Amino acid sequence: MRAVLCIALVACSQPARAPRAEQIVTLDDTTFHVRADGNVDATVTRAFGETRGSGNVTLVQADLAASRSSSHLRLAGARAWLGIAKALVDTPQLAYQVALHGIDELGAEYAKRGVQDDTGIFILLARTKIDTDPAHAASLVVGVLTDRIRLYVKRYHPHVQ
Repeated sequence: MRAVLCIALVACSQPARAPRAEQIVTLDDTTFHVRADGNVDATVTRAFGETRGSGNVTLVQADLAASRSSSHLRLAGARAWLGIAKALVDTPQLAYQVALHGIDELGAEYAKRGVQDDTGIFILLARTKIDTDPAHAASLVVGVLTDRIRLYVKRYHPHVQ
């Protein structure tokens, strides 16, 4: 009983952390919202011609300095490209190009080791279809980008949302 009481006293005697001040900072194409809960929301903007899109990522327990150079900003960029690709669905050749930008920005480190990833096959198939069936080709690469974003979040959870 004495040990439990001692632990309770020590736990209660720790100074409470003051909540962080919220702040919003914009640097180039990225806006950072430093939240009081210790997370940082980053919004990245991308453009393809006249079409613009934004993608978000929440960097868990991060500060502004670390967030500015975080490799996880590529997730927000890929999400922005995905939004643009979906907006361009009526022009499938453009949607195809935009989705490839998103795939490139997300990079190759999107899945945990050991994950069976066949998305590369769908990219190759889309390349063969872009001239004859551009809507199908665009659908394939948009699907690849969607799947890779999902795998990225799964791999890096709980550091990103």
